[in-house]
Amino acid sequence: MAQGDDDKSFFVNEVLGAYLKKKFADAREAIAWADSRGINGSTMRDVYYKNGRCGREVFNQIITQLFDITPEKAASIIHQVKEIPPISESQQIWNSINASELTKGRLALVAHATHEIEKSLKDK
Repeated sequence: MAQGDDDKSFFVNEVLGAYLKKKFADAREAIAWADSRGINGSTMRDVYYKNGRCGREVFNQIITQLFDITPEKAASIIHQVKEIPPISESQQIWNSINASELTKGRLALVAHATHEIEKSLKDK
């Protein structure tokens, strides 16, 4: 499938493009950086001017060099993600409420009070 303007699969590349524009003053600076890291300068110029749009391999080269990502660092991050304890259902519900923290706190207090009232009625 061709990736046209309507294709939204380039959103991560657009983040890269925005980062490149912020990090480098112009394409010349981006090209010099790329050349010093073994990335083809012409390719980097294209990526810079195309707002981060590039293929997977070029994207990988740029990202690993920009953020100094090594296989060890990547393996460590992947391990940490796999070991994260699952989020409880109550936390998922809490996170799904589209309201300010103050409103969420009020809702929690109301729910707690309701629970206490129901519990006291059952005990009688």
